[in-house]
Amino acid sequence: MAAWTLAEPVPGGGRLGEVRLVQPTLVAEGGAFGRLSLLATINLEGATIGSGELTPGAWGEGFVDRRHPHTYVHELLVMADDLLGRRDGTGALSLTAGKGFAPFGTDDPMMRPPLRYPVNHHLAQILERAVAIAAVRAGPVRAELGLFNGDEPERPGQWPRVGRRFGDSWAVRLTGEPLEGVELQGSHALVHSPEHRPGAGTDQRKWSLSALWARPVNRVPVQALVEWARTSEADGFFVFHSFLAEGAWSPGRH
Repeated sequence: MAAWTLAEPVPGGGRLGEVRLVQPTLVAEGGAFGRLSLLATINLEGATIGSGELTPGAWGEGFVDRRHPHTYVHELLVMADDLLGRRDGTGALSLTAGKGFAPFGTDDPMMRPPLRYPVNHHLAQILERAVAIAAVRAGPVRAELGLFNGDEPERPGQWPRVGRRFGDSWAVRLTGEPLEGVELQGSHALVHSPEHRPGAGTDQRKWSLSALWARPVNRVPVQALVEWARTSEADGFFVFHSFLAEGAWSPGRH
C-alpha cells in the first residue's frame, strides 16, 4: 500500500512528509493429509522502506521515530492440527514450528485492518523468532505454550540464532471466546537478552491483556480492539506500560 505520512514538528524544527510503499507482503498457504498446513509470509519492506517509515514515537532495531522494516521471511510455519483426533474428545492438540510469532499478545498488526503500525509493537508482540508451540483447545478456550529464541533480528535479511539461542525464552497465552465475536486474551513471557544477539543482555518479562470484538453491523465488518501491555527489563529497573485502542469499519471486500 502507498501511504503518505506528515510529521510536525520533527527534530530541528519544521515538518516532514514522506510517501512510502508499506507492508508489501506475499502470503502462501497449503495443506496436506487433512492435518498439516504451511504458512509462508514474505515481507518486502527491506526494499521499500529500507530507511524506515516515518512514525513519531516508534523505535527499534536502530530506528527512532521511524518504524523499522521487518525481515524478508516474516513467517514460515508448519502446523499439525488436532493430533489426537477423537482420542481427546472435543478437545484438540496442535503443534507449530518454524519462524513466526511467539504465543504472546495480540495478532500481527500487519494482518489487522488499520494501516498505521502501532508504536507499542515491541511491547505487545514477539515476532520473527524460531518458535515451537504446543496448543490445546477445549470448547471456547485455547491454551498455548511456546519456546523461542530471545534475540530480535537486526536487519531484514537476518535469521534467528537457532543453534545458540533457541529455547532460551518462553511464553504462555490463554485465549477465550465467551460470546460470538468476542475474544479475551492474557499472556506472559520471559525473553532472554532481546537487544544483544549473542545473549549477554538484560532479560525482559512481558504481560499482555486484550479484548477483541469483531462482528458485522448491517452486513459490514466492524472490529474494535483494546490491549494493555507491560514490559519489565533488568529486574524491574526499566518498566514500560502501553495501552492501545483501535477500531475499523470495512465497507466492501477490503
